[in-house]
Amino acid sequence: MAQTFATGLPGANGIDFDRHGRLYVSGGASGNVFRVGPNGGAVETVATVDRFSRTLPGGAAQQAIVANGLAFDAAGVLHVADTARGAVWRIGFDAEGRAQRPLLWVQNAALEGADGLAFDARGQLWVAVNELNALVRISPAGELTEVARNGAAGPLEFPAALVFVGDIGYVANFDTPRRVNLDAGSTNTARVGIGASIARVTR
Repeated sequence: MAQTFATGLPGANGIDFDRHGRLYVSGGASGNVFRVGPNGGAVETVATVDRFSRTLPGGAAQQAIVANGLAFDAAGVLHVADTARGAVWRIGFDAEGRAQRPLLWVQNAALEGADGLAFDARGQLWVAVNELNALVRISPAGELTEVARNGAAGPLEFPAALVFVGDIGYVANFDTPRRVNLDAGSTNTARVGIGASIARVTR
């Protein structure tokens, strides 16, 4: 049975729960990060990532989503994927649950299109980089490693979200035709590859 849990979330996108059972929701191009308690209801805005827009290669479109995927680390720090900047922000909280100002943690061209976030069992942050058909791993010290990258034929096809079950990662491929996910001669869709699918990542 589906029921409305939270309201007042324009641009609702990424979600994650903190250790107290509170739900956090990213607000897309607004940069807002919303929070609602375990019982749901109207949300509050707890932090805002500054707005920004990037012209995509080819100049035909703008990327303005600055608050996308969300993930809490073991210390309770919230990480926010900034798709437009190709970056990850960190938001800490005080003992009363008040958010500190978002701090830019990592920004790199390898993160252009940063979408879903997930921490693995070793405390490393994984980023689904949709525009580049890539997965990037970020160490606790902020060091980037491109774990996987491919053309339009897959297995990564505009990867949008990921989750870990033990040491195995599962990646949702949204298959939007953009940048690396365009095959030669196509302007409307990536004709090669499986299309919208799930990729599995193992060691």
